[in-house]
Amino acid sequence: MKKLSILVAALAAFVFTGCDEAKDDNPVLATHEEAIEAEFLNEPVMQNQYIDFTEADAAGSLHLTCSQPEGYGYAASARYQVQVSLTKDFADFRNVSEPFRLCSAIDPVNGDIAGALCELYGVKTEADLANVGYAPLYVRLKADIYTDLGAIVPGTTYISNVVEFKHVKVSYLAIIVPGQPSVYYMRGSWSEGWDAMPEYNFLTTDEKNVWEISELNLPYDPDAEKEEDKGKPVYEFKVADANWGAVNLGAGEAEIVPGTPYVLFGGDNPGNITVKAPFKGKATLTLKNGAYTLLLTPAN
Repeated sequence: MKKLSILVAALAAFVFTGCDEAKDDNPVLATHEEAIEAEFLNEPVMQNQYIDFTEADAAGSLHLTCSQPEGYGYAASARYQVQVSLTKDFADFRNVSEPFRLCSAIDPVNGDIAGALCELYGVKTEADLANVGYAPLYVRLKADIYTDLGAIVPGTTYISNVVEFKHVKVSYLAIIVPGQPSVYYMRGSWSEGWDAMPEYNFLTTDEKNVWEISELNLPYDPDAEKEEDKGKPVYEFKVADANWGAVNLGAGEAEIVPGTPYVLFGGDNPGNITVKAPFKGKATLTLKNGAYTLLLTPAN
């Protein structure tokens, strides 16, 4: 019996040792129901400097560092979302840039911060910026664990302490305000002088470098049925600015077809774009990689 007792005790010791080793090799992530506030954002070096976000430095960044929250149960790899607000209580805030992976390199893009500032101040036009001066900007981090598929693991949110940049301002319209006039017009034969008419002005959308005429109507032209006009286009036009200045875009190598993006040509005097049938719908102008395309999308 004594030998059996010794054997059982030895087996139990082996089992417990094996469990401890398995636990070390497979740590369990500690989760929680509500977001936990914790001190893990470091005081920024530039917090007392005067920081003016201008269009010229939009591609730069604001440097932050932090330490990893300690409540995950092991050295889990968190991601850090930068959040900014005009008030310390974060009653109204914006997320800035994509979440960052490294505590030592949390570098939100200046242009993103400037855009957040415009939204928080309610800036809609360039004139609104005259009322925006230097003021405190409050910053915090939201830490989460992500799955391999990029989803946040529930119950892993930590909210950092708040740090203050004491003197911050934005000096340019860093947001896209939809529905604002642009320099681009459709100028065509529907006007005797090919005038720059308000109803043919491309307006801004919520996407950068995309403009739109939401209700474009090129109606039926009875003159097109005249014998001498048969085979001629119903309308001709170009995309240009109001003065036939820097922007003067015309026909590409093929005929424009509604529903198909059409590449516009520039140069000194590009040809006229032709429309061979009445059109009603939407016109979308896009600038990408230095090239302009025009898309006519029929209604319905």
